[in-house]
Amino acid sequence: MPMSRRLSLENLRSQGGAFALGAEVELSLASKESLPSPPHVEDRVFAGYCYLSQLNSEDFWQLLKEHCAPDMGSIESTLQSIFGVELRRHGRTWIVPEGKGKASLGEIKLKSRDLRLSLEQEYDDIRASLGIGENESIAVNDLRLYKCKGTCWEVDLVHFNRLQELLKQSGEVIISLGLTRPWSKAEGEKRFNWLQVNNIYPDQDPLFRTDL
Repeated sequence: MPMSRRLSLENLRSQGGAFALGAEVELSLASKESLPSPPHVEDRVFAGYCYLSQLNSEDFWQLLKEHCAPDMGSIESTLQSIFGVELRRHGRTWIVPEGKGKASLGEIKLKSRDLRLSLEQEYDDIRASLGIGENESIAVNDLRLYKCKGTCWEVDLVHFNRLQELLKQSGEVIISLGLTRPWSKAEGEKRFNWLQVNNIYPDQDPLFRTDL
């Protein structure tokens, strides 16, 4: 993150910045780096960045495969190998207690048929099931599937339906997962880091939308 603030939409390449899916970006790390706290051990402070090049879909897919977590025999075990044994089921989703866990970002590879996406809350939200258990519902925050309407975000049905078609055509899908910053659903409750789907990459076209 640049100095004391987090990345925002203005840092996207389409908005004059450098960041995009498949983009190679060189970061200039700050000389004084604050130590990240679990589970967000990937946090970095940088003073600047420079766009270098854009990978094509084939090279991007290969890079994703190289960074996928090894199959540990079950999706739950694979997820715990990424985020730590503290990852556990909580209601319809998965959580890690505040200050626990060994990472906040990771990728897994699934058969496309095992990923299920659904629309909730009158198209304001997309949820995913990875086939781990009954009534599973993990928030999907892939920016390619949403559009800004005024001050709010809503599901972009054109791109949501496009992704669904790609999943039907694909044999495999790579899913980028992450843990949120700690928060609680109600005042006075414990704060957790909540599992979410950051990006969905079908093998037929992992860069299916590049206008962002």
